[in-house]
Amino acid sequence: MPSADHRREWIELGTYVVLAGEPAEGAKKMHIVYTEWKNLEAYLKLGSFPDGTVLVKDVFVGKTGMFMTPTTSRVPWLPLPTLW
Repeated sequence: MPSADHRREWIELGTYVVLAGEPAEGAKKMHIVYTEWKNLEAYLKLGSFPDGTVLVKDVFVGKTGMFMTPTTSRVPWLPLPTLW
């Protein structure tokens, strides 16, 4: 893991949801991907990430059910960080 607090000091590249097998089951997981600003700047300038770029992906397990609204998918804020 990087020594920096990647959720505060790095840029979020994107968030996506992995759906369960059936629509009624909602979201199975949510992934949030981060990198350092310098890597994003290089990507925007050159069209590719520099060698040695570190991407951090937080993976959250989704839960679908009846919450404050009709059937909704949500994730608890307890990430399982992984390095690529």
